[in-house]
Amino acid sequence: MKSLFFNPPLLNTPCPWCRDLDQLRDLYNSAHTGAVTTRTSMIDGFPDDPKVNQFVFFNPLTQQAATPNVSEAGEGQTSSLNTIGFSPYTLGEYLSFIKTISDEQEERDHYKPFVVSVTGVPEEMAEAYKIITDFEDQVKMDLIMEVNLSCPNIPGKVSPAYDKDELLLYLEALKGSIDDLKEAGTYKEIAIGIKTPPFTYQEQYDVFISALLEMTKRHGGLPITFLVSTNTLGSSLLLDTDNLPDTVLASMTGTGIGGMAGSAIHPLSLGNVYTIRQMLNDYPELSDLQIIGVGGVSDLGGFKRMKSVGADFVGIATALGVKGLSVFEEINSQL
Repeated sequence: MKSLFFNPPLLNTPCPWCRDLDQLRDLYNSAHTGAVTTRTSMIDGFPDDPKVNQFVFFNPLTQQAATPNVSEAGEGQTSSLNTIGFSPYTLGEYLSFIKTISDEQEERDHYKPFVVSVTGVPEEMAEAYKIITDFEDQVKMDLIMEVNLSCPNIPGKVSPAYDKDELLLYLEALKGSIDDLKEAGTYKEIAIGIKTPPFTYQEQYDVFISALLEMTKRHGGLPITFLVSTNTLGSSLLLDTDNLPDTVLASMTGTGIGGMAGSAIHPLSLGNVYTIRQMLNDYPELSDLQIIGVGGVSDLGGFKRMKSVGADFVGIATALGVKGLSVFEEINSQL
């Protein structure tokens, strides 16, 4: 399977600030991103409703929040909470955005890759891989597939990364898709990765690693080459400090509870990347898996911390919303 290579080792991860063509174009044309990730899409789209799918910046010390669904952060508002779910744009629409950006690029020897983030049931992920593979010849850049198994904001849905049997269904579906393409003579080597939710106790890590080991035992290898750790921390609530107990955000569940990101989860994210890297290194059959470390990185210090615990590459989301594209220049210019 194909490994990742980004230079610089910086990219955005799925967030409200990589949602549409203009945002993706700006990210791609930046000299300080090594790759660009789309917001997570589904084959048939997601019923996004700004009245219940929302995001907001907040100060983790005072809990003071900005205006929901407005990309303007106030002093000290370095964290975010969201109830947004997935993108309203379909996988096909994101591929068309990538085609537009590809057509705009001048001829050169190297083009930074696009990470196409997708989600759905196992059968849909197998189909998504075929769709992405079939599409890659139409663009100049390499495509990479991220299977997002970690959104905390969908009612009644638990991340498959917490359940060995569920995770194995995804891994088997992806392998089946690869085998089908090989048998048809249309296989192209496109890297696949899984985005994980935050793990908060050892048994969750054990379940995840055991699924990867089981897959290698069954087939002699994995259909994935990288992991993205970690997504937002669910079960988080932000209250309107002036009107307690009113919530700052709406949500699909009606509770205002969502996923927390930014500086508030940075220590948790470092712990996840560190633990996963150490556990992967314990098994020769897993040690080659690469990690995109994500969670609360907003400056060179955060980048260095994430790299030091085992991240091969570093992803940014909340800080992109707070600082804009300049966050990548700020970090990359000091590397």
